[in-house]
Amino acid sequence: MIRQLTVFVENEPGSMMRVTSVLTESHINIRAISTFDTPEFGIMRLVVDKPKEAKEYLTKEGFVVRITEVIG
Repeated sequence: MIRQLTVFVENEPGSMMRVTSVLTESHINIRAISTFDTPEFGIMRLVVDKPKEAKEYLTKEGFVVRITEVIG
């Protein structure tokens, strides 16, 4: 099973960059990414090399993050 991060972000310019910047600065590699948006918010789904650490860093920066197992 693969562990996937789900990150909730506001639907505004720069939201994706803030998430990916936190991961880059934390030396976490993104393996896959998909996004979904509504007028108010966006959902980013990411597969990263260190999901537990990624969740810790993103949560510390104020993001709402969940980890789920997916079949890849």
